Amino acid sequence: MCMVSSSHLPKIKIPHLDKMVHFTFYTVLVLLMNWGWAKQKSFGGLHNHASLKIFLIACSYGLSIEIMQELFTSDRHFEWLDEVANSSGAAFGTLLWLNLARYLRILK
Repeated sequence: MCMVSSSHLPKIKIPHLDKMVHFTFYTVLVLLMNWGWAKQKSFGGLHNHASLKIFLIACSYGLSIEIMQELFTSDRHFEWLDEVANSSGAAFGTLLWLNLARYLRILK
C-alpha cells in the first residue's frame, strides 16, 4: 500500500486521516514486532534492548518508505509529517508494549 499510486486509493474526506493511518500502522507494527521478538528463543542476545531496537527499525523503515515514495513513484512524495506520524506511532506502540508486557509478565 505504501507504494501504490494515490489515484488508486479511495478518496475519503476526513481531516488528517492519512496521519492517523500512519500512526495506527506503526503502533500495530511495533506491537507485533515486540510480541514476535519476545516469543523467539533461539537468539537470546536479541532480547537486550529489544524494544529500542524495534523502535529504531520501525522508524528507519518508515523513513525508507518515505524516501522510496519520493524517488520511485510519480504521484506520491516524501512528507515529514508522515514520518512524524510513523515515529509517533512507533513510540506509542513501544510504550504500550512495555506497559502491557509488564502487566502480562512477559518482560522480567
